[in-house]
Amino acid sequence: MATSSIGHVRHVLFHVLKNGPASVLDVGIGFGRWGFLCRELLDVFHERVTKDKWKTRIEGIEIYEPYIQPHQRYIYDQIHIGDAKDVINTLGRYDIIIIGDMLEHLTKDDGWALFHSAMERANMGLILNLPIGKEWLRETGSENKYEDHLSWWALDEFADLKPDTYLTKLENGMEHASMFISSSEYGYIILLGDGENAESQGQIQQAAERYLAAIKRVPTRPEAYITLANMLIGHGQTADAENILASMINACPNFTGGRLLLANLQRITGNADKALENARAVLEQAGDNQELKDQAGDLIGRIQG
Repeated sequence: MATSSIGHVRHVLFHVLKNGPASVLDVGIGFGRWGFLCRELLDVFHERVTKDKWKTRIEGIEIYEPYIQPHQRYIYDQIHIGDAKDVINTLGRYDIIIIGDMLEHLTKDDGWALFHSAMERANMGLILNLPIGKEWLRETGSENKYEDHLSWWALDEFADLKPDTYLTKLENGMEHASMFISSSEYGYIILLGDGENAESQGQIQQAAERYLAAIKRVPTRPEAYITLANMLIGHGQTADAENILASMINACPNFTGGRLLLANLQRITGNADKALENARAVLEQAGDNQELKDQAGDLIGRIQG
């Protein structure tokens, strides 16, 4: 249908307001809900009530032209008619891109292709609304053949991107999610994957550059630090690895697993005082994690022995 559940409206508008985009692309506009609400929040709320005063660029993509009526053409600066997975590749960049209840209407491969194309063009991030679970697979019987659901999606498919997720459970028990995925998190995962690919091909310098770029993109995530440090250790560059792990502890002070790895490396390189300091910090931070406590206690015993 040309509309969807209203349970996630507040979540979407929160991220629109938080980011304050100067440009928005609405993928699969249907009746035009997101265009209307974005126009209200980003222009009308700022006393730019009439069209001649609007400053926000709001565009949309719609494959089914019969949905488009005069009210959408008035609200949107431009509406692109066609298949979103193709049309989006002809467009430029936008601060926020919204894909509202649309991926499920594509095959899985086409859905991922559209997702990646959108993320690559979003300066701030992507707002993704979609039904969760295979129960949503169905033919609608609508005169609009594009309304059929051709794929189903699970939340864990997006977990690595650390989305801010609002999950709604409908009265029939089915679930619907609204996610904000930041461009920084997406870029981080892409750079981390590029680094792993380069490392697997023996391209160590290129891998290090990608890992460092990922760290710069999101310095508070530990994965790139750990992966880079392990690569450096494997190539005998223990001093560089120690510096990387020390940087990680400064950026991620509560990541006790990383601190334990640093303490182990410091013991190996002869920096016993620092190793002991970090191992004791792990004991203090480990909380109920008995495995970490045992490992830290064992390390302290080896340092003092």
